[in-house]
Amino acid sequence: SKQKQRRLFETTPVEDSVVASTLEKHWAGAVLGSRLKASQNVTYIGALQDGQKVIVRATATPGSLDRIRDELTFLRFIVAAGVHACGPIEPGLAVSEPTATGEGIVVVVTRFAEGSPVNFMDWKWATDSDLVAEQGRWLARLHNASLHFGQQHPEIASRIQRWDELHEGILKNAANAPLHIPQKISPAYGIIHGDVNPSNYFFQQERGFIDVFDFDQTQQSWYMYDLAQPIWGVYSTTRGGIPGLTGENAPKLDQDQFTETLCEAYNQTRDEGLPEVDRTLLQQCVLLRRDLYERFCRRATAEGDIPKDM
Repeated sequence: SKQKQRRLFETTPVEDSVVASTLEKHWAGAVLGSRLKASQNVTYIGALQDGQKVIVRATATPGSLDRIRDELTFLRFIVAAGVHACGPIEPGLAVSEPTATGEGIVVVVTRFAEGSPVNFMDWKWATDSDLVAEQGRWLARLHNASLHFGQQHPEIASRIQRWDELHEGILKNAANAPLHIPQKISPAYGIIHGDVNPSNYFFQQERGFIDVFDFDQTQQSWYMYDLAQPIWGVYSTTRGGIPGLTGENAPKLDQDQFTETLCEAYNQTRDEGLPEVDRTLLQQCVLLRRDLYERFCRRATAEGDIPKDM
C-alpha cells in the first residue's frame, strides 16, 4: 500500500528523559539542557562533563538512522578538510532504547559554534562586505571538500538524499530545476549544506570566519543551488519583504552588489578542480529556490501546524 505522506512539520514525539539518559550513557557525564527548537528534529543545548557547551539533536522519525550516519560521515570529512563547521563530538551518534514507534531516538551531539549569532534583522549578513565575502569563501571551501568527498566516497555520496527528496519531495517536477546538468557527482553537482542563512551560522568577527551548523538538510544538488540560498534571502527580502516589513517598508538591499561580492569571493577561494561561478546556472538555481519557498509556504499554510518559532 502507498505510504501516507508526512506533514512538513510532523515530528515523532521525543521524550526529554530518554534523550537525557542516552546522552549521559554515551557521552559520560554530559547533561541535557533546555529545548531550543522542535520541528522535524528536536534541538537542545547541552554540556559535556568538562562544562563544554554542545548542541544535542534528537530525531525520532522512523527510518532516519542511515541518513543521519551518512550526514555525519560527510560532516567529519569536511571538518578534517579545514571547513569551519560544527562537527560531531564523538561518538557523534547514539540510539536510545526502542520507543513506542519500535525504533530508538537518534541522538547527535555537535560542537557549539564559535563567534556570535548573526541577527537577520540587522541586515549585516547582506550589507557588510566582509561578512558577505566570507559566506562566498565558506561555500567554496565546502564545495572544494565536497568534491573530494564524492571522489573518495562515491557510494556514500550517492546515498545522501537528493534535493527533490527533502521536505517530503516538495520540489518534485519543479519547472526551474536545471536538469540539463547531470545529477551525478561531478565538479558541478555534489553534496551541499543546503541552507546557509544567518540562523545557521555564527560570525567570528575577530578572526573573520563564519562557523556553520545545522547540517540536517545535507543533500545532493548543484553547487550553485547552495550559492543561491543567500542570494534568494536578499532577493525575497527586498521584493517581498518579511512579516511587518513589506512594500515600501521592505529593506532596500542591493542584490547585484551582494551577488558580485559573494561570487568574487567564491571564485578566489575555489580549488582548480571546482569551476568558477556559472551565472546562468546560478540564476536558474535562484528561481528553483523561489519554487521551494513558494511550494513550502503554500503547503505549510494549508497544513496549518507551523511551529511558533518558524
